[in-house]
Amino acid sequence: MTTTFHYRASTADGQVVEGVVQAASEPTAIDELRRQRLYPIDVAPVSATRSAVRGRSLNKPTALALFARTVATLLGAGVPLERAIAFAAQQARHPDVANAARAVQSDLQGGAALSEAVARHRHVFSPLFVAMVAAGEEGGTPDESMSRLADHLEELVELRGQIRTALLYPALMGVV
Repeated sequence: MTTTFHYRASTADGQVVEGVVQAASEPTAIDELRRQRLYPIDVAPVSATRSAVRGRSLNKPTALALFARTVATLLGAGVPLERAIAFAAQQARHPDVANAARAVQSDLQGGAALSEAVARHRHVFSPLFVAMVAAGEEGGTPDESMSRLADHLEELVELRGQIRTALLYPALMGVV
C-alpha cells in the first residue's frame, strides 16, 4: 500500500523545493528523494502536513528535531553553516527554537563557533545537543553529527508519544 508524502528538500545548489512523492513508507520516500539527488529536510504523510501547512506550532522536542534535521540536510548538501542555520531558524515551528536559532546565527556572524553559540542557549539546546555539535566540529563532520542528533531526537519524540499512548488507556480506565 502506498502513501502520499509531502516533502521539502534541498537541491545540490542549496535551493529548497517542495512536492509530493508516493512511497510505501517514510524511509522509502526518503530513499526515493535521494535517488532524485534531493536532500530531504522534512517528509510527512499528506494528512500530517495539513496542520503544518496552516502554520501550526509544533511542540518543542519535535521542533528541535526538525531544526537539527534541517541543518544536517543542508550541511550535507554543501550549504554554508550560516545559511543552513538561517534557513532552519526561518522554518522553526516553535518560538523558543526559532529565537534561539536566530541568536545562534547572530553569534556565528560574530565569530563564535557553533558549539559555543548553541551552548549559550541551554534553555533550548540540551547538554547532549551541545556535545554532539562540539564533536561534529572537532571531527570535521558537523553534518554527520547533526544527522545522528536528529535521528536521536526523532526517536525520543516517537518514544514519548508511545509512552503517552500506552498510559492513556489505563488513565481512561481509571476515570471510568
